[in-house]
Formats: sequence, structure tokens, C-alpha cells
Amino acid sequence: MNTEILKSLEYLDLGPFKGHLEELRSRLLRTILFFSGVFLIAYWFSESIMGLLLMPLSTSFLNQGQGLVYTALTEGFFAYLKVAFWTSLFFTTPFFVYQVWAFVAPGLYDHEKGFLRRVLFWGGGLFFSGALFGFFVLFPAILSFSLGIAAQGLIPMPRIGRYVALVVKFSFFTGLIFELPFTMALAIESGIVEREALMRRRKYLVIGLYALCAFLIPTDIFSQVLLFLPLWMLFEVGLRLSRFFKIKRAT
Repeated sequence: MNTEILKSLEYLDLGPFKGHLEELRSRLLRTILFFSGVFLIAYWFSESIMGLLLMPLSTSFLNQGQGLVYTALTEGFFAYLKVAFWTSLFFTTPFFVYQVWAFVAPGLYDHEKGFLRRVLFWGGGLFFSGALFGFFVLFPAILSFSLGIAAQGLIPMPRIGRYVALVVKFSFFTGLIFELPFTMALAIESGIVEREALMRRRKYLVIGLYALCAFLIPTDIFSQVLLFLPLWMLFEVGLRLSRFFKIKRAT
């Protein structure tokens, strides 16, 4: 039986399949090399990048003569490695998305290409906008409130490793939250929900959004409102954005 299967495979034309595998391997190799090169550059400038990440602490903590600490001998070294890693991942992601696009685009119809372009544009734009908003606006406000508790006699001693992880996670999740209008548009287009139903229940959904903000930031009303206002705006944008995400079905 195995001999018959091998003989039948000899008559198959695997040339196109092998060509796709070679192209996929080539594009993955380019991505790895690009990531490695950016990682080396990022590590070379890791001290400057770390200074950028410490900006939210500058007014409320570092300017008071205090600094970050590390409790393990290798924590400081690995903190800079993490900074270089996340920086290289940040800059490699657009290059990786382009490689994926170049690989799959030849097999797509024109209407599918147009839809994917809108997905990449709106999805990527909203994510990076949310990450920047979280880092430059929301995160400093939360830090200022949290470190203000030190006035009650507590002495803050944040660790550099935990701080870097917190900055990355906070920016990442804020970017995901800003995907709200994009996700709404796709859900409406795919038929999971109806736009009219969202319009009828708008006030309840807005209350739910504020409840979500209160759950994420339970201790600071100012930060809750600061997160709720852009989320409310993004919800309204999502309702209107759904009109433009139309996938034309091939006939």
C-alpha cells in the first residue's frame, strides 16, 4: 500500500507547492533577520529608550530625587534586554505584516485586497493610537495618583523590571481597547450583531463602558473618566465606521 501511494505521488506536480514553501521560508527568514538587526540597534540605544519609558515618572517621582531599584543582580541587565526586545518587536510588526501581505495578496480578488487594506489601516492605526494615548496620557495620570499615596507616609520603591513590564502591558491593552470601533464594524458586517440593535441600546452600552472603566481602574475617578471619554467616542465612531466595512461577495 505504501509503495502504491509513493508511486501515485510521483505523478503529482508539486512544483507550485514547493515554490510557495520556498517563498514562505524566504519571507520568514527576512523577518527574523530584520528583527535581529533591529534588536541589536535597540540594545545599543537601550539607555535612551529606557529614558523615554521613564517619562511618565519624571514629574511625579524621578524629579523628587528618587529612582527605580532592582532587587536581583541580573534584573537591571534583563530590563534593558526586555526594552530592546519589545522595541524590536514594535518595529518588526509592520515589516512582518507587509511580508504576509506580499505572500497572500497574489491569490486574492480585488475586493478582498481592498477589504484587507482597510482592515490593516484602521486596525493598525487604532491600535497604535491607543498605545500612544495610554502611554502619554492615561499612564502618567494613574502613576501620579498612585504615587500620591506616598504622602500618607508610604515610601514607593518601584523595581525597574516590574516597571518595564507594566509599561508594555498597559500600552498593549490600551491599544487593544482602542480596537473597539474596528471590532464593532467587523461584527456588524459579519452579522454577529445588528447596527440598529446597538443604536437602540446605546445608553445601556455607554453605561456598560463606564462600568468597564471603573472595573479596570477602581481607585481613581479622574482616570476612569479619562479612559471612558475616548472609549465613548470610539463607540460612536464604531457605529459610523460600520457603514464603510462592506465585503463584496463574489458572484
